[in-house]
Amino acid sequence: MKNFKNFLVAALTIVIAVGGFVFWRGEPRVSVAATPKNIIVVLTDDQRFDTLWAMNKVNQRLVNNGVTFLNAFITTPICCPTRASLYSGGYFPKNTRVLTNNLENGGVLRYYDLNTIATLLQQNGYKTALIGKYLNGYDNKMAPIVPPGWDKFVALKDDSDWNNFSVINGSSTWSATSTGTEVQITQYMTDYLRDQALAFIEQYKAVPFIVFINTKAPHAPATPASGDKNLFSNFTNNRPSVNENNLNDKPQWVRDSADYADPNPFARDQLRSLQAVDRLVNQLWQRINLYNLVTKTHFVYTSDNGFLWGEHGLQRKAKAYEESIRVPLVIRSPEVVVKSSTTTLDVAVNLDLGATILRWGGVSTTTDGLDLGPILRNEATKSTWARENGIIFQNYGQENTERYNPPLWLAWRTKLYKLVEYPTTGEKEFYDLTADPYEMQSKHNNSNFQTLIAQYSANIAANDGLISPMTTSTLPVAQVGVPYSFQFPALGGNPPLTWSLYGNKPLPPGLALSSSGFLSGTPTEAGTFTFDVEVTDSSVSPQNGRTQSFVAEKNSLTVNP
Repeated sequence: MKNFKNFLVAALTIVIAVGGFVFWRGEPRVSVAATPKNIIVVLTDDQRFDTLWAMNKVNQRLVNNGVTFLNAFITTPICCPTRASLYSGGYFPKNTRVLTNNLENGGVLRYYDLNTIATLLQQNGYKTALIGKYLNGYDNKMAPIVPPGWDKFVALKDDSDWNNFSVINGSSTWSATSTGTEVQITQYMTDYLRDQALAFIEQYKAVPFIVFINTKAPHAPATPASGDKNLFSNFTNNRPSVNENNLNDKPQWVRDSADYADPNPFARDQLRSLQAVDRLVNQLWQRINLYNLVTKTHFVYTSDNGFLWGEHGLQRKAKAYEESIRVPLVIRSPEVVVKSSTTTLDVAVNLDLGATILRWGGVSTTTDGLDLGPILRNEATKSTWARENGIIFQNYGQENTERYNPPLWLAWRTKLYKLVEYPTTGEKEFYDLTADPYEMQSKHNNSNFQTLIAQYSANIAANDGLISPMTTSTLPVAQVGVPYSFQFPALGGNPPLTWSLYGNKPLPPGLALSSSGFLSGTPTEAGTFTFDVEVTDSSVSPQNGRTQSFVAEKNSLTVNP
């Protein structure tokens, strides 16, 4: 397995050597903010966009005095890619290389952690903290290592039991990792995270600070606090698309996956588990108010992705449907011009939040995100806000075979329409979001929309990340002594592309893989062989100095005698 942590970059445009490390830095990016302000980010896990009604204190403290984004989206709607994009300051997954939740295309070991919001703001004089969930795989692949840039790092480790779990506690400098200590905790998880955040604010209230409070709630098992277990007992998700009974317009994977299970018991637990988060937000606000920091603090509330509660007969996340890609996003900030409850229809994505935090922290740079300042200051217009032109969404696949996992998909969405393409099957979905906001009837075969579909498809092709759209991981059967060939497919990225064998699993004897992805030769040994191949492109990521990369995993080739 290739090592993706703190890798050495051999041929970089600009490098810095610190403490024995050589790492990508890009152009000088840190400057002194004129009036540095504190930054609080509450990041929930799997919270739908339409659940803020159940959080009275979030409404009182943030919504009623901030800006609520009614069109906030996640470009790759699963946990790890979202978090990597945010921590990096707003880069697409293709540029962070964190495409999925686990290896080989994602997880904590794929993340380059020496060029992040934490390292940059720590250099700029901020005290930094991460409290809660870090990145998928941290618990069993990286812990107890503390990544660079955190003055306080309290990362969940063994967190299946919300009342008896462990954390890694430590700190680090912006240029190096350190080793933390595992601590067992017997307190309700969200309350523990709250207490840790309050202690950090207490310790550093006299200096600029940034703190990420990354709750486990409302992720499964969505364990409520003891006093919240009986709330929302009558809640039912009544969106028209719940258990949609006519799926003829949907791709085959939806028809195969829909099981029409009752989503409401888990939905109720998600709402219940959010009540402790609601109290957390209230107590954070009370603490900064106590120290007269309200006008000196940017306060953000959002989630890493949405979640389906039975829409189209489906559950969970990672899909292109609205309930999966949309999230709550509320910002209470000294920048907000209208000091009362404000909603905006301007489109924002998770990348934009990362870019905005960098600017708040005095870091001048360009990422894939757009600074949300014009919206907060009520300066954005349809002609100036680039998200009005649309944004690409992309799912790079999942490593497990859970029932609800979709195949690879790409989408282009504007306020009016959404096109979804499935490159492994050739299927499409196209929705008129004004006439059909619940995505009940795909118009991909409607002749009235073909010109627009072609435009959206071209936008996808111009912006997609590198993938290998394999229809199946089972390759055509070979035979000993008979010449064999197979071309691995690729989509996206900047040419030329380069293919290579990945990891330590060999090809079948007698076969070789060319740099163009052409597998050929004459097999000399019978058997079933499983191997991984990697395709890289010719781009250079501004976040980590590396190319785009995609690993086509677990390719199975049977060679008959």
